[in-house]
Amino acid sequence: MFPEVVNFTYSGETGPQYWSHLSPAYAACSKGRIQSPINIETNDVVYNSKLLPLVRHYNDVNATLINNVFNIQLLYGEGVGSVTIDGKKHNLLQTHWHSPSEHTIDGIRYDVELHLVHKSDDNTTLLVISILYRLGKLDPFVSQLHKMDKKLRIWTVRKVPINLVKTEELKRTIPYYRYLGSLTAPPCTEQVIWTILGQVREISKQQVAALKAALGKSYQKNARPLQKLNGRRVEAWE
Repeated sequence: MFPEVVNFTYSGETGPQYWSHLSPAYAACSKGRIQSPINIETNDVVYNSKLLPLVRHYNDVNATLINNVFNIQLLYGEGVGSVTIDGKKHNLLQTHWHSPSEHTIDGIRYDVELHLVHKSDDNTTLLVISILYRLGKLDPFVSQLHKMDKKLRIWTVRKVPINLVKTEELKRTIPYYRYLGSLTAPPCTEQVIWTILGQVREISKQQVAALKAALGKSYQKNARPLQKLNGRRVEAWE
């Protein structure tokens, strides 16, 4: 899903505007027509009565905290659970963080964005659920990963086992936005179903600093610039 060797950054000669030149596999980063992230204009959102509540069946499981160089990822073990969209089951694979947020709502960019990456049972569809955060109180989900800033070193891909990650905080059923887009990092693969939760949560300044501390300077601000809608429609469920 993501490149094994990270040869891109978020600024300079290997930044987002040059991603497509770094590898033929990254061509979609510039040639794609349904790229992510986007700005969600709430006045232009179409409310779709056929959309259903976002019911997530997640379980508490062991996981591995991984420094991918360009982000911090939590890779789940088997049995973590799934979400069903349009009658198709999508299994949760991993979560990772971006700071600042990649998606914006009415032009507002938040402090952190958490991506929950899923893949369908038949391996044909990627689904990403996005949670936006503003600075405030401690986030209970991130609080479970207190070893992160001590165990993950800058520029070194490290893996740290995390015992029994509790997923309750990831299962709230709240309003959401839905659109078709892409991965937000190379190879910028398209046909990704995006679900942006409408309720902005809180995360502490210290937690944000810990998420950034393990990354190199070129990745501490790891948000891709906004992409054009190109005629796409953003739908919503309340």
